[in-house]
Amino acid sequence: MICKIPNFLPEKFYNRYNENYPVEHIMSHCANPQASEHEASLDGNYSAPVQEQDFLDHIHDIVLPILKEKHLGCEPKHDHHYVNFHMDEPGSSLEIHNDLKNFRWLITCQIYFDDNYQGVRILDENLNVIEQIPCKPNLFYSLDASPWSWHNVPELTERKRSILFRVGKKRHRTIAHYKPDAEAWLIVNDAHSDKHYAKLGPRMGNLTEAWLWRQGAYNICHTDWRGDWKPQLEKLNKKFDKVNIIPSGVFHNLGTVMVTDKNYKEIADIVFNRNRQPSFLNLAEATMAEYYEYQNHMTYIDL
Repeated sequence: MICKIPNFLPEKFYNRYNENYPVEHIMSHCANPQASEHEASLDGNYSAPVQEQDFLDHIHDIVLPILKEKHLGCEPKHDHHYVNFHMDEPGSSLEIHNDLKNFRWLITCQIYFDDNYQGVRILDENLNVIEQIPCKPNLFYSLDASPWSWHNVPELTERKRSILFRVGKKRHRTIAHYKPDAEAWLIVNDAHSDKHYAKLGPRMGNLTEAWLWRQGAYNICHTDWRGDWKPQLEKLNKKFDKVNIIPSGVFHNLGTVMVTDKNYKEIADIVFNRNRQPSFLNLAEATMAEYYEYQNHMTYIDL
């Protein structure tokens, strides 16, 4: 689902940031090699946290509940939320991606400040352009992240200013298809390459979850992406009589996919529907499509 709202911000907030967009703050923040935003800034995609508490409160207390209800039909608890200035320089771009990564659900939102033709492009599952969001002053859009919520930004010719915020739930803090008396499954997400901008490595975990569901599994959990999962396993062992360990990309009775620095382009061709030759990865993708179509990924409890 894509939601677009013109004249989104109250005038006091829009005027504050449009008239005094904090370029120096953003540049200074990104200049710090320890900042998570530093690497992207080397390609001209600058970002830095919004600091004004009244604006942060407005987004968190007023906007997020409405967004959750509209996109999810309910207001589940989130464990991920940030609000950042995004300043993209001429010559920069964003490759095709879907934002989902290692989230169970995620809503991405952006507010534009400039008037040009450089808005994000929304793509279908075959990477055809569905629409380009207008880059208009105080235009807001929100986008559900899914395995197929592809979008990109072609190379910019002018500086583009915006505020981007997200809200979501990390999949490793959930138990999908909870059933107290059934055995559990822990999908280990740490062996794949994530070199591709679309983050194909984390995608393997979602594919494995959907395949386990198809096989009739309950209590499906994930490790954090390349995180320490021993405390999580200890917690699950106390909760369930049996915990099965399965690497992401393993599909019982089907096969195994390992994303590497050598084969990620070939895997991307299947994920992007450029290669439709029969393969067990195509079958796994079809299973995940059914899984998400019926919102089965949203059947979970907090871990």
